This record gives sequence, structure tokens and C-alpha cells, in this order.
Amino acid sequence: MPAESSAAEPAPAGLDLVEQMEAVEDQLIQMVVSTTKTSRRAEEAPSVVTVVGADEIQARGLTSLADVLRTVPGFYDVYDLAWHNVGVRGVSGGARAAGNVVLVMIDGMPVDDRSTNGNFFGPELIPMAAVDHVEIIRGPASAIYGANAYVGLINVITRKGADVSGARLTVQGALDGSHPGGGGGLMAGGANDWLDVMVAADGLFQDRSGLALPASSPRLGNASDVLSGRGLSLNDRSRPASFFSRARLQRILKGTLSFTASMQSFDSVAEFQDFGPLTHGTRLQRLNQNYRLAWELPLSATSSLSASAGYFHVAPGAAERLDIGRSDYLLLRSASSQGFRAGLEGQARPFEPLDVLLGMDFQLEDHQLQTFDRLYEHDLLAPDGSVIQPAGTTIPGASHGAWASFTNFGAYAQALASLGTDVSAVLGGRLDVHNVYGNNPTGRLGLVWAPPSSAWSVKAMAGASYKAPSAEQLRTQPMAVLDIKGNPSLKAQRAETFELAAAHRLPGGLGEVTVNGFAQVVSDRVEFMQTGLYLQAQNVASEWVVGGELEAHLNLARTLQLKLSATLARTVQRSTDPDLEGLPEVTNPLFPPYQAHLLASWQLPFGGLKLSPELSYVGPRAASQSNALEQGEAYSLPGYLYTALTLSAPPRRLVGETETGFALRLTNLLDQRHAEPGFGGIDVPSQGFTALLTLTQSL
Repeated sequence: MPAESSAAEPAPAGLDLVEQMEAVEDQLIQMVVSTTKTSRRAEEAPSVVTVVGADEIQARGLTSLADVLRTVPGFYDVYDLAWHNVGVRGVSGGARAAGNVVLVMIDGMPVDDRSTNGNFFGPELIPMAAVDHVEIIRGPASAIYGANAYVGLINVITRKGADVSGARLTVQGALDGSHPGGGGGLMAGGANDWLDVMVAADGLFQDRSGLALPASSPRLGNASDVLSGRGLSLNDRSRPASFFSRARLQRILKGTLSFTASMQSFDSVAEFQDFGPLTHGTRLQRLNQNYRLAWELPLSATSSLSASAGYFHVAPGAAERLDIGRSDYLLLRSASSQGFRAGLEGQARPFEPLDVLLGMDFQLEDHQLQTFDRLYEHDLLAPDGSVIQPAGTTIPGASHGAWASFTNFGAYAQALASLGTDVSAVLGGRLDVHNVYGNNPTGRLGLVWAPPSSAWSVKAMAGASYKAPSAEQLRTQPMAVLDIKGNPSLKAQRAETFELAAAHRLPGGLGEVTVNGFAQVVSDRVEFMQTGLYLQAQNVASEWVVGGELEAHLNLARTLQLKLSATLARTVQRSTDPDLEGLPEVTNPLFPPYQAHLLASWQLPFGGLKLSPELSYVGPRAASQSNALEQGEAYSLPGYLYTALTLSAPPRRLVGETETGFALRLTNLLDQRHAEPGFGGIDVPSQGFTALLTLTQSL
């Protein structure tokens, strides 16, 4: 298993200007493990990587991974007030994707929903108090991590028990428009010579009611559509909860044994789903569980061996209901996934300039294929008045209880060579053999120039990646006419990416500026197209996406820092299936061609308080293909401004030996409402003004 790294501690407030500049410069020399599974400086890692540390998360009052990603260059999140659909560099997953174009891990353990390959980005992912830092890679990572590390990789690194050393209580109060909410959590940890333990859990309640469908929704243009008579969202409540625990035991069979448990409890009323908008009866509920046992054995000073085994299970909760607008019945989702994964990995340095990584892994997934049962809320009557189905009856859907097994074997190798003190190179490859979608080879090549004594570094990289079809995309049954139907012929999407990046550390610890360009060839891109009476995921397009990203950290004064990020991403060439000629041509659906974010951090001269304003501009986003079909032409949603402000204080001793901290985060300060691209003939409203107060108290 890769070594773990920790984010640098914030610079003490009492340092003079020179010392403060040096402390900030030290923070910029971040260590990352996700790129090569070995600890390296971020500027030496052969990838475009951003690291967000716990100090920034606390100072900005961030409560979810989606919050963290919002200002990271290359990322954009379309939030339908239930699922976060994160896209990267102009590539999004489409309908009900939940950000399945990236791989999300916690301490190197994948925690995606295996039924859909989607991810959890909200507060349900992990208690944010347990996060040490987040490593965010833009670009391909399949050469080590396999399927679904397609256009990005996110690895959440957690705190050690030794860093927690006690217990911490979190209490939250929320306000969404005029609707109150709140939550809280508890984290505890400690360590001795042979054991390190950390446990954290939290939950949150929010009410987003009172929102209307945006006027851009194509279905609203049809006066006979039932949506025209529906009002505002009602009882739109969210109850995410998460649990994380890790224990590490030293000197077990001459190595280290660790056990990790992660649970995501997703629970949200969903008023803006494409299958039943504003029906007031849909509640999505899902419990995702992942457990891993890992053993790390040092073989010598230059080699090590690690082995791991894990179990995962995901299924809808008992309270889940899907309302498609029928007056007589609701739908119950019949779907679950369970299985195990195991891996063996060795690292060695056969001679000084060369590090070698060899590994293999196996995964077995058993899927109860998604279908939908009918739960009758009222008696179903025949024309003569007799009862055909009494209220409370559940009628199994087609293929109810059908199962399918997926297996995948992967083997990978990587060589990381230091070519002198200034230059390093990486060469790696992986082969995945899947029982459904066959053999999938991927590889990557990178060259890094990063002299330790120079403020400059340059990287050139190329890599191939792929995204596997999910069980839902392959085999799901439709809820009703015009709903999504599985496509067993669906192929994996592929991408070849070329990147060039440069970074410059400004003198005297004044900051760092990084800029990169990319060109990405996407093959067999999946879009949902109407086939007969249903929508199906189909491999319909290949395209070139090009763009660039800027990220700058500037220390303008001892008490004032700025962070600037910007993204450009555009499709410059696209070829589609000839059978689709005449249909509206949509490029970069759901993803803005440009966006920019400006963040500031101002240390106030009293009470240790920090003020962190944010200003973002997001460009127009093209509507989804399904909405363009409904409209009869392609259209875009206008760009918008986003504002936020956080007032925070790090934990400090106010009474006795315990520490108290807080963060008050206000978002959408101007209460500007914008629309996000949706599916099924609707677009999605944004939330208005929100406030979240987070108090932390050590015990």
C-alpha cells in the first residue's frame, strides 16, 4: 500500500513577514501518493494534481467533496439537488451518471456505487473532520487504477489517530432560504506504540423546498404537458450521513495490519429527477458500504510487499420511493450489488535511480439487476368497480430478482526513473480482463523536469484510459415508456490524453503559478438516444476536446492570500454515427467552455478570525442531448456569477484545555438563481442563499 502523507500545518500567526513567506513556500511543496503510489513532491509527480488541505477546508467551511471540487480547475458539478454529476475537462457522464467519469477513493479504497459506477460527492461521502487532505488528479489514471479512472482521480486522505488524539464534537446549523436545518458529528482517535485508531461519524438535515422548474425547460413549452400545472418543490429534504473508521496495528507478522470501514448513507427527496419532476413522492435512499483489510510488509530498506482484501455492498434503503406521476402506484427499485476485491502489490528499488511497481488485483461483483416493482397506494379498480389490486400490494417488475456476475482481473507495472537530479520519467501499463467487456489495455508515459534548486518545473505526459459500462447501463429495465432501457451491446468509452504543464514558485515564498494545456481524444462516447419507445445509452460519438487550466496561489501580504483558478475546455472536432444525422448537434453537454474562480483569505487583526470571500464566473452550459431533442434544437443555459463568504476561526483554547473553533459559510450571497442542464425535458434550478454554521469542540 502507498505511504500516507499529511498536509502541511498552517503558518503560525505570530511570524514576521519573511518567516511567513517561508512557511507558505513550505506548504506549496506538497507530497502526494496517488499519482504513482509512492510519495513524491506534487511538482515532481507525473500528473496534473491539486492538493486541498484540512486547513483550507476548515477556513472555507467546506462540508463535502463537491464543495472542495467546485473551484478546482478542470471540474464542473451539475447538481440536481439530489446527485452531484461531476464532469472533468468537457466530459460528463450524462443522465443519472453521478460523476461516474472519475474514480473516488478514500485512502486508496474505491467507494463508488458499483451498480451505477457513480460516486458520492455530498456530505454522505465522509465526515469532513476526518479529512487530512484531498489529492485531485486531472487526466487519465487507468494505467494503475483500471476502469473508471477515466478523466480524473480523487483520493481523500484521512487523519491519523495520533493527529486527532482525543475526541471532537461538531454541531451545525443551516439555513436554506427560509428553511432551517442542521446536524453534527463526532470524531475520536488516538495512538500508542502499536495501535493507531480513528473513528468519525456525522449527519446533516437540509430543506430545499420552494424551487420552481427553470423557464428554459423544454417541457414547459408544451401547454398540454402535466408539468405546466405543477408548482414549487415540496418537502425537498436531504438527510445525508456518513461513517468512517480505520485501525492500524504495528508489528503484525513483521508488518502493519490495517482495517478500514466506510459507509455512505444517501437519503434525499428528489423533486427534479428526469423521471418524475415535482411529483412530490420521490425519495432516493441508498446505503453504500466498503470494508478493507490490508497488510504491509517491508522486505528491506528498498522493497516492500502489500496485500489487501475488501468487501462492498450497496442497496436502496427501505424508505426509497420513485414517483413517476401515477395516481395509483409508486415504484420500488429492485437493485443491489455486492462483491469483493483483492490485490497484491510489490515495490522495489533494484538500483538507486529506478523504482518499480508491480501489482495485480481481482474483483467479483454480483448484481441484482435493476428493475422496478409497483407499490399500489390506492385500490386498482376494474370498470365494474371490483378491486383488481388492493392498496398496499406490491407487483414485481419484469426480470425481478435476476442476477448477473461481473469479474475483472487486472495486472499492472510501472517504472519510475530518476535521470539525474533534475529529470524523472515514468512508464506504466495495465491490462484489465473483464468477463463482459473483454480486454482493456491502458498505458501512460511522463517526463518531468523539476530541479530541486529551481523555481520552475515542466511536465509532459500522455496516457490512455477507459470507462466501463455499468450494470445499470447494460441491463436496467425502464420505469415507463421513454425511460432508460439497458443496452447489452454498450462498449467501454476510451480516451487518449496529451498534457503539457509548467509551474513556477515565486521568489520569497510569494506563491506559485501553474498552467497546463491538454488535448483529449474521446472514443465511443456514450449518450442517451431514443430507440423506439425508450432511451438507451449508445456509443455514438468520437471527439477531440482541447483546453487549458490555470491555478495560482499568491501570498500578497502576511495576512492576505489569493487563490485563482481558471478552465477552458472545448470540443474542436466531433464525429457522430451517420444514423444520427439530422438530430440536434450538441457539443460539451453540461460543461462550461470557460470558468474562473477567485478566492481570498484575509487574516483579521483580532481574535484569530479569518475572512474568506469567493467569486466565480461560470460560462454557458450546453443542454443535454435528450433536452435538445425535446426542444427540437440545441440550446445553452446562460452563464452566471457565484459568490460566497466564510468567517472562521481555527480551534483554539478558550476555556481550560479544550479547543473551540467555528466557521460561518454564506453561499450565493446575491441570491442569484440560475439553471443547470437536466434531462427528460427539464432543466434544474439552483439553490438560493444558504448559510451554514459549523462549531467544533474538543472533548
